[in-house]
Amino acid sequence: MSTARLCFTAFAVAFMVALSTGCMSSGNKIAAADVNQIQKGVTTRAEVEQKLGPPAFSGIYPEGKRMLQYNYYESTSDGRYMIPVVGLFSGSGTQKQQMLQIIIDKNGIVEDVEFTDSNSKTEGGMLNTKRTVEPAPK
Repeated sequence: MSTARLCFTAFAVAFMVALSTGCMSSGNKIAAADVNQIQKGVTTRAEVEQKLGPPAFSGIYPEGKRMLQYNYYESTSDGRYMIPVVGLFSGSGTQKQQMLQIIIDKNGIVEDVEFTDSNSKTEGGMLNTKRTVEPAPK
């Protein structure tokens, strides 16, 4: 193989690794401080939406109640998964998941709040994957 072709091949592999490394996210991050300001029996739906924006999902329950749901997901990887053969055996990535569910009573007041915030890390490859999940720091 010529030196020019070898250099081009090395550059192409390095470029593909650089492109495949990165982050993907969906939704808006949910700040724990914002969630802590939501008070059962006090905070109104309008105040929740003013603070957090419109929910990703809004459902109607019997008795006139509503459920507002906010979600956030983020995933990053180091790009080794994208390299043929090497990706079968190595690579790592992290995931962050947040979900906030708020029940609003028929009078428009917060009745219940549930917030889940977790981080996980995946290491290995297709033949030897290890995944650890832990709650996000408070």
